[in-house]
Amino acid sequence: MAGKRLLKRIEEWQAGKKSTADSYDLPDEIAADIELLLNTQRGNVLIDENMGLPDLRSMFQSHSGVDVEFLSEEMEYQISHYEKRLGGFKLKYDEKNSTAIRLSWQFNANVEGLSNQEVNASIYINMDGRVQVEPLA
Repeated sequence: MAGKRLLKRIEEWQAGKKSTADSYDLPDEIAADIELLLNTQRGNVLIDENMGLPDLRSMFQSHSGVDVEFLSEEMEYQISHYEKRLGGFKLKYDEKNSTAIRLSWQFNANVEGLSNQEVNASIYINMDGRVQVEPLA
C-alpha cells in the first residue's frame, strides 16, 4: 500500500475497493502518474512553480527544429524530482520512431524496494503538446 499515492488510497477506500496494492498494478500506476506529471504545464501548480513541463505547443509551432536535448533534460528532471517510487531510470530519445508531428522516447525504470518490478514504457510528445506514456508489455 505504500506505493500508492495518498489520494488514490482514500478514493479506493471510499469506493469500497481493496485496500492493499497489487504489485502487478504498481508499474502501470507509476506510468499513469508520470503521464499526468508530464502533462502538467509549468506554473499551474500552486504548491510548486517548477512542477511540470513548459508549454510544448510552441515548440512545434516555431520554424526551428524541436530541441530534443532540452525536452529530454526537462523530462528527466521532472521524473527524478517528483516520482520518488523509482529507484533509478533511463530515458532515451527514440529517433527511429519519431516523426515531424510526434517525438518518441523509451523509458525504463526500477521500482524502489521491489527488485523484480520495472516500468517500461514509450513516451510520446504530440504536436499538440500532449504527452502520452504507453506501458510496454
